[in-house]
Amino acid sequence: MDDGSSFPCSIKIRIDKDMNKTLELCKRAQQMGCDSITVHGRLRSQKNEGKPDLDAIKMIKQDLSIPVFGNGGVETLDEAREMASYTQTDGIMVAQGLLQNPALFAGHSSTPRECVERFVEESLVHGSNLFLFQHHLAFMLDSQMSRGERRHFNTLSSTAAILEFLRHHHWLY
Repeated sequence: MDDGSSFPCSIKIRIDKDMNKTLELCKRAQQMGCDSITVHGRLRSQKNEGKPDLDAIKMIKQDLSIPVFGNGGVETLDEAREMASYTQTDGIMVAQGLLQNPALFAGHSSTPRECVERFVEESLVHGSNLFLFQHHLAFMLDSQMSRGERRHFNTLSSTAAILEFLRHHHWLY
């Protein structure tokens, strides 16, 4: 019987307003054999609003001997570098920032047209479902569409309609 030691175990947490509780949780996870911890530097009630508490992430990193990864609010390459440098974590995890701009780590401030074109091509070749296709494109193009365009885009109900929208708005050739 496998006792779980043959594969890595990692957790992701959000900080608690009582940092002692957060540190206690992280130390218990480490004692129980967790291989790494990703710390989202915001309270659960904050969702994805406001700045992450980098001091909290840094404190956790200093108190643990396992790898700690920082998370929360990274939308640019410079923000990723700043978080890693300030917190001295073993790395960072980015979610929404990469959904909004898959070329973030290449140094682009917004999703380049080539990235959209490649995503569309790969999605069509590999058969992405409509919901995911539209969802990811909505994230990628959000900052570059007007409110009306976003509203219209979100009502599209077929791949053909999405492709026509992208061609009309010069995202595809």
